[in-house]
Amino acid sequence: DLIPPSIKNITCPSKAHEINITCMAIDNVEIGQIWINITLPNGSYINETMKWNGIYYFHAPLQPGKYSFYIYAVDINGNGNKSMEMNFTIYPKWDVNMDGRINILDLIMVAKHFGSHEGEEKYSKDADVNGDGSINVLDLIVVARHWTG
Repeated sequence: DLIPPSIKNITCPSKAHEINITCMAIDNVEIGQIWINITLPNGSYINETMKWNGIYYFHAPLQPGKYSFYIYAVDINGNGNKSMEMNFTIYPKWDVNMDGRINILDLIMVAKHFGSHEGEEKYSKDADVNGDGSINVLDLIVVARHWTG
């Protein structure tokens, strides 16, 4: 076997509050291992084994900033392949609309879902800034405390 695995269907939002990256890896024999290499905003990097749940995935809360990553797969015979490099940005929870500014637009996003609770149709995880399962005045306060204009 001289054929390396192929890495397909990489999904990653370009901007998010927390990251969830998935992909498929296919080989003519068997995948040995698959890793994700993420370059952090400070230039250092992490190299993590991707987990398997029908697809390969990586999920982690990361600090706000700009990131890049690639995925590397090796089959059981040692043939390896690397995906193209991709980028994403993590925004703080209080930047509800993820535009890089905390202002009235973020307050409006919270207000739009005000009074809703996790499990309800009106509920939005992004508008639940403090993550308590309810969108209320506490979420508005968090956004207001981080106001940049």
